[in-house]
Amino acid sequence: MEFHIRLKELRLKTGESQGEVASAVGCAARQYQRFEKSEQKPGFDNLWKLADHFQVSVDFLMGRVDRAELVLEEPDQTPLHGPDTPAEALEDRLKRLRKLARETQPVLAAAIGVSTAQILRFEKGEQKPGLDNLWKLADHFGVTMDYLAGRTDEP
Repeated sequence: MEFHIRLKELRLKTGESQGEVASAVGCAARQYQRFEKSEQKPGFDNLWKLADHFQVSVDFLMGRVDRAELVLEEPDQTPLHGPDTPAEALEDRLKRLRKLARETQPVLAAAIGVSTAQILRFEKGEQKPGLDNLWKLADHFGVTMDYLAGRTDEP
């Protein structure tokens, strides 16, 4: 299922208006409307805020999996890494996964279609991958987007 459809279904299920969800996650109502109309994809931070708001995994929200629940590190706990801290978890996990796969930065870059410099920036925490690149990285390593970005310890 596509992101914009899943997003709208989650909002309707909670009985919230678009403005209420926008306010809850800290984005403009017009921006949220564009998410639901598939005119714009949320950025890294807004995607995490939306997943947290609806208490689902990012992978579910993006349509990668059909299982909605997010397995957190400890029960009744919010994710350890949210929009303010995912780059730290992401850079560590990305480096570790790349080394476990015995890949160089140029090999990984070629595999997902980005520059080596971009992989370097991801691993240094200087840049967060866009949603498409995060998806490609998760697919490449066979892990969830939530795991890669440090939201959960379940790959």
